[in-house]
Amino acid sequence: MKRLIKILFFSVFAFVLSMSFGMVSTDALESYVIGEDVDFANSLGQGYIDTVLQADGKIKTTLNTAIPSRVRMYYAADGAEQYRVNLNDFTFNYTIDTMETNASYKIAFLKNWDDFPLDKWGTGLAFLMRDDNGGAYYVDPYLYTGGVGQQKIKDKCYYLVYQNSPRVSHLGKSITFRSQDAGDKLLITMKFDEATGSPVTYGNYFPKSYFTERGMDVTSVLFMFGVNHNNSVDFEFTINEISDSNKAAYNTAYGNVARTLFAEVDAIDPINPDDSIAAIHRFYHLPEELDSTSNLRKSDRYLKTQAINKWNSLKATYVGIVADKKVDLFGMYDAAFEVTAENLESVKSSLLVYNSTKIDLNDAELDGRMEQLTLKVVALNNDNISVKETLKLDGVVQGTPTSVTKCVGGTYTPDLSAVEGTFMFWTVNGAVRTDLPQDYTFKVTSKLELVAHFASTGKYSVAYLDANTKLIDVEYVDDTGVLTPPTLESTPCVPGRKGASFDGWALITNYEAPASTLLENPGAKAYFITKYTVTEAATYTVTVTGGTADKESYILNEVAIVTATNPTEFSYWKDVTSGAILSTNSTYSFTILDRNESIEAIYDASFVAEPMVNIRRFIGYNTGYDAFIGHYEFDETLYELIEVGFIHDDYIDTPHVTKNINSETNEFMVVAPQTISDNNYKMRTYMIYRIKATNEIVIVRNK
Repeated sequence: MKRLIKILFFSVFAFVLSMSFGMVSTDALESYVIGEDVDFANSLGQGYIDTVLQADGKIKTTLNTAIPSRVRMYYAADGAEQYRVNLNDFTFNYTIDTMETNASYKIAFLKNWDDFPLDKWGTGLAFLMRDDNGGAYYVDPYLYTGGVGQQKIKDKCYYLVYQNSPRVSHLGKSITFRSQDAGDKLLITMKFDEATGSPVTYGNYFPKSYFTERGMDVTSVLFMFGVNHNNSVDFEFTINEISDSNKAAYNTAYGNVARTLFAEVDAIDPINPDDSIAAIHRFYHLPEELDSTSNLRKSDRYLKTQAINKWNSLKATYVGIVADKKVDLFGMYDAAFEVTAENLESVKSSLLVYNSTKIDLNDAELDGRMEQLTLKVVALNNDNISVKETLKLDGVVQGTPTSVTKCVGGTYTPDLSAVEGTFMFWTVNGAVRTDLPQDYTFKVTSKLELVAHFASTGKYSVAYLDANTKLIDVEYVDDTGVLTPPTLESTPCVPGRKGASFDGWALITNYEAPASTLLENPGAKAYFITKYTVTEAATYTVTVTGGTADKESYILNEVAIVTATNPTEFSYWKDVTSGAILSTNSTYSFTILDRNESIEAIYDASFVAEPMVNIRRFIGYNTGYDAFIGHYEFDETLYELIEVGFIHDDYIDTPHVTKNINSETNEFMVVAPQTISDNNYKMRTYMIYRIKATNEIVIVRNK
């Protein structure tokens, strides 16, 4: 039977998606070097490196050695981990274009990116290429060990003399450095192509133990090219080819898909862009796909930046297109429109286009319709909730976790498999519930992940909870067991709190006792919870208009209580800064975070109080993170709470169901990374409740 779901519209806060996103096309070689200048520094000086992709696909590279002379410069294929090459199958072909007499350079394979200069503290294998101004060319291999220095491998040096001694022997010639697998050795060769076209090849076998003894893996080393000295002038060479099996694997896993996406952005005509409905939808899906590309090599990171920049440059153009085609894009979403499983994906795509252009469109009527559409999507998702159930014995999963589909507001009674042990406790969405029996019937929420924790015969659980009741760790011991509680450095660890120090643990049944980090075995099932002391010295004020606050100042995480001057005529409390309705209770309690608050009591005879949920936003609350505090209110004689939580306009399929509610203030909290787009406008609170008299399920979002 289809449930009756009532959707209430509160207000909408959304913001157009803003990303810093032009394009260049490239071929194979630049996967290693093209796109950005390479920064480098070492104990002997600094300079610059410039790379330019040629029309034939080769890469002209210039290393500046002017400041100072004899600057040691290393050029890397890339410093990032995914650029490590596999010496079992590695080829580097290059041509020296400009090099001074008596100059030298190195090809090196290193353990770590900071391993330079090699003769100081580096670790790896390097080949020194030296010209002696007599037509002679030395190739000297060196082993390097961090903190020890260099060791020349004398029996593996190459000495090459050209007949054309009046000129520098290696200029203008193609040189191929090749490393191949040879069992427990590597066959490393240097092939020099003379002007006559007759190649001269020198090579030797290098034990792989050279690498393993230094903690290195021949399949994953950093490749570097550096100039030892070049008489203070530019050293120029052309990279003709670089290849290895790691590069092929990278392209399969990341590069090919990413470059196809970047090419799609590059192909958008900025003068005559495709304005079809399909093209509009595709355009607004591109930012998320661009953002999701990961583990990219240097050149592909450059192409990604170019793609993002081009998308950003086209944003205003597409906003105009959306405005012109607003009816075609959104006209069908009226009050009678029904969201179904069949049309869900197209509806979500329309919501993405809308949320990305809402501020620019500035259409209140459309805002109302699209808010209703959003809540219909949420309601449909609530009809198909996956309830996950896991059984653990002494912390080990038993059997296969089960999953069943239920509706929000319904109930679920777990049917646990038989196990030789004793039930200890439930965790619900990661939070410990000490009050629930094994056969408890759960109310279904938008997310319901249940774990039943059992202890084997003769043992009991000692659980460690954070202050929000989230399970950090659990030990299973008998009465002789020694407890090892988590610390700030352990794995898993105590998460810590902003502006507070971790003091230790206390039994949840005796929380007022002094905290301790050295815990005695309680001899029975027990729960220890973290205790913190506020260390932040700052205090905060609450400015109240039309009422009074219970204190003059507050510290971090303290609860403030405000009371209206005239409770009988009071309507609601308003946040003076945001204008949001905070509470309809004449006495209102809320938690202080890291700012002063200013609220006003509103007296409006026409105002009608209804079940409500609100949000307070603390942008930049902690480095890289924003904090959000929600608060809900309703008449508990008329309504039953099903769940509260947070939902982001761009991720309506994945609500954050609150694990813990502060019963003193009816508040709940989430901390979100600032990498999520437009936290300040798109993060909102929601509440799902039941009307007891009619059994209706109601969904509301914040005013």
